Amino acid sequence: MFSKNKKGQTEILGLVIIVVLISVGILIAILIFSKPVGQELRYEQEGLLAANFLNTLLKSDAACKGRTFGEIIQACAELDIDFMGAIACEDGRNSCFVAKSLIKDLLDETFSERNKKFFFSISGPIALNSFVFGQPCKGEYESKSRPLIIFTGETAQVKFDICH
Repeated sequence: MFSKNKKGQTEILGLVIIVVLISVGILIAILIFSKPVGQELRYEQEGLLAANFLNTLLKSDAACKGRTFGEIIQACAELDIDFMGAIACEDGRNSCFVAKSLIKDLLDETFSERNKKFFFSISGPIALNSFVFGQPCKGEYESKSRPLIIFTGETAQVKFDICH
């Protein structure tokens, strides 16, 4: 009788050990496959940085009559390539040129000073084709874009690439 109990306890102990080993194996697999490592993590972070930069830029104050960059870009899209007829800012400067200058400064301060190569562009109506900063990326890059509806019904595409 004593040997039957001992045999039963050994079997239960063996089952417990197997269950624990399987659980540990599953946990390790989940940790390995659910978390990007090294370069993949950096790429994810750069993609998030590009998306956040675009979202913040388009909603930020452009220092021109209380309008955002998104609103200024929408207004500039309706003009000729020389931006004649643009909104005049409080200091009398052309709002399209002010927006271009501020976007360039923001990009330079945020990315160039950190040695991050980038390419920013707005495509759509011809007047916006001059909103291009940086050099097109060679090789791999993280890219994010946002549509911007123009008052005329057209759509401009604001695109930002961070080069690897």
